[in-house]
Amino acid sequence: MQAVSVWLADKPLRCVYSSPLRRAAEPAAELAVGRNIPHSEVMDLSEIDFGDWEGKSYEQLSKDEPELYAKAQAAAPFFSFPNGEMIDFFRRRVQTAFAQLIRIAPGPAAIYAHGGSIRMILAGIKGISTAEAQKISLSPGGITVIEPQGSGYAVTLLNDFSHLPPQAAGETERTMTESGN
Repeated sequence: MQAVSVWLADKPLRCVYSSPLRRAAEPAAELAVGRNIPHSEVMDLSEIDFGDWEGKSYEQLSKDEPELYAKAQAAAPFFSFPNGEMIDFFRRRVQTAFAQLIRIAPGPAAIYAHGGSIRMILAGIKGISTAEAQKISLSPGGITVIEPQGSGYAVTLLNDFSHLPPQAAGETERTMTESGN
């Protein structure tokens, strides 16, 4: 996250938003304090609630619950994680939060969020399905830039990790809590 802050050093940010989850909120707060700009935690930017699957590896779930795991991987909109959140609800909550931030942001802003949340924002901007969005590769600490374009928004940088040391750009074992992006 320090490398992300360095990358953002010369960007004209007016505010910082983040998920309230510590792995996003702490570096966002540090950036905001260092730049003397406002930071707001936005609950609806949180990662999907994986329920009973929280912290379990994809490999473990594919062996223990292959049918449910296949449905989760297909990102069926009405799939709900066991004792967790429905995929369609997650998509709507994140996209609504992003739309509200666009309306209230006083100018350029940084958003510290998680892979799933970023994918849902991208799905809305690109007009793609949740299943297609799930295929977007995002690295921990990767930077995605979204800028106004015409009457909408465009992705001008996707999952850039050139600011990270080579060993940090690799992906470790993925779990249902996925490292923050």
